[in-house]
Amino acid sequence: MLSRRMGDLQLQNLHLTRVGAVATLTLDRPRALNALDAATLRELARAIRELRRDGGVRVLVVTGAGDKAFSAGADIAAMAAMSAADGHAYSHLGPSRWSRPSTAWRSAAGSSWRSPAT
Repeated sequence: MLSRRMGDLQLQNLHLTRVGAVATLTLDRPRALNALDAATLRELARAIRELRRDGGVRVLVVTGAGDKAFSAGADIAAMAAMSAADGHAYSHLGPSRWSRPSTAWRSAAGSSWRSPAT
């Protein structure tokens, strides 16, 4: 898959764009139904850290490439091939590990993330 850049951020499995205060992050593994393997979870963590540092981003839209699924969730095929140690490391890559939650970045079903100052 082609590498995409936003600033200095190299992404293989995501597409990150920004227009004004709105950033759009697209999971870009449609052949795998945008399943979250270790590489994609690491990229998500990097992208979210980058967006949190950018005071101009007020909304993050997360979507999935392809027409079959937003995301299948965890990449079960990748997990089946992991050793116990790799599986343990993989379990620490999820959203709860990306950064400490703050009032400026929280999600609710069907709504965007926004600063409480708005």
